[in-house]
Amino acid sequence: MASWEGTSLSVGGAFTITVLGGTFSATSTGTSLTLPSGHYFVQAFIDISRPDNSENNTQYAVYADGQEVGVKGNSDVYQNNSTDSADAEFTLTSEGSLEIKVTAIENSFPTVTSNSRLIVWRTDTTAQVTP
Repeated sequence: MASWEGTSLSVGGAFTITVLGGTFSATSTGTSLTLPSGHYFVQAFIDISRPDNSENNTQYAVYADGQEVGVKGNSDVYQNNSTDSADAEFTLTSEGSLEIKVTAIENSFPTVTSNSRLIVWRTDTTAQVTP
């Protein structure tokens, strides 16, 4: 698990990621999380702070080795969409990076607090399902 946060980011900007704990080797290099090879499922949940009655929202996505993967997330009612996590599944064939980046901003960028959470599951790609 990790926290992520950011202020005054623009579209394409990456959030700061801080590792909170886990059962596999993952290290933070500021805006990037370095992961060992493997198959992953990731969920990123956002927590924002903004002035009362503002419509400041953001949309964000997970990036694996520089490529956007999965489904975008958004803060409270971004362009009439409810709050959603960004969800992604991907495979790294060697050590790689994971980032969360801004993909759109509505009005002004809200403060994304360190209460935002990134949950990373490393799954077994060798398991076989037999009928």
